[in-house]
Amino acid sequence: MTVSKVCFIGDGTTFGCGDETLLGWPGRLCSRVRRGRSEFACYNLGIRLETSSDIAVRWQTEAGPRLGNGGALVFQFGLNDMAAVESRGIRVPMTESLASAEAMIGEASAWRPTLWISPLPVLPECHPMHSNKNSVFHYRNDRIAGLNEAYADLAEKLGVPYLDLYQRLAFEREWEEALVRGDGVHPDGEGYALVARQIDQWLPWRQWFEAPVRKAAMAR
Repeated sequence: MTVSKVCFIGDGTTFGCGDETLLGWPGRLCSRVRRGRSEFACYNLGIRLETSSDIAVRWQTEAGPRLGNGGALVFQFGLNDMAAVESRGIRVPMTESLASAEAMIGEASAWRPTLWISPLPVLPECHPMHSNKNSVFHYRNDRIAGLNEAYADLAEKLGVPYLDLYQRLAFEREWEEALVRGDGVHPDGEGYALVARQIDQWLPWRQWFEAPVRKAAMAR
């Protein structure tokens, strides 16, 4: 299987918020794939502070014209679902987040090859995030960890490959240091490079770009 176009759909960690190189992890992944593949294209459709509910509304409209009759999809979301807003509580309760994810990932995987990346851990003592609408968001790893486990179970049910980066990075010193250099929720460029390396080593991702095996000619 050889994929020539990929849409990366998600939130601020998909977009690469805080990355001084403006590449994020999708840009780094795609730069590796593009070497020797001049026809390869990737589209970063991440938007800062969006929840699964926000992404579910727009992903088809944005991915459809870009992928056309081919291509593949990579999703990452959920971090903002579990953020608490002062005086209003959790932005998207887990039951609603799972319902949005099931509908979205189910439709996506029926339409195109689809991979799902987990939400990422934040710095335990990270400062609240402020939106341009004067909302203040509070992030906690225990809520993110719970959603990650539920997402992993849902991905297995749907038969979609799921990369649990939460567990891989939760106690990773390199990741913590990248968050310290970032804003506590989003890492700096070195943190996104770490995420890219993890995904680049993931078999379901690598299989998208393997050259097709030529069948040996049958002996006459």
